[in-house]
Amino acid sequence: MDSEASNSKEEGFKIIHYPHINFVSATEDQIQSANRAILAADKGCSVGNMLKKANVQIDIEVKYLFEHLKKMKLVSNMEEWNEVLRGKVVFKHGIA
Repeated sequence: MDSEASNSKEEGFKIIHYPHINFVSATEDQIQSANRAILAADKGCSVGNMLKKANVQIDIEVKYLFEHLKKMKLVSNMEEWNEVLRGKVVFKHGIA
């Protein structure tokens, strides 16, 4: 995983994590399991939780997984992927 931190007057302190998840092939269940693992890691991180209480914005961008899902036609754009990651929608396009 790569991480990036920035501090600005406009946005305050911000951290972006870029986990590297690369499926050669995956079922929808396996991808949903990866989503749950990412969200659980974010929720369970004591350092991250402490920083969030101090109003630090922490984002997670799973680019490798997103690019793979895009190729599989499971999601078509990053906004759709973010909805899937947050558990708001299930995959719309099915397994290619």
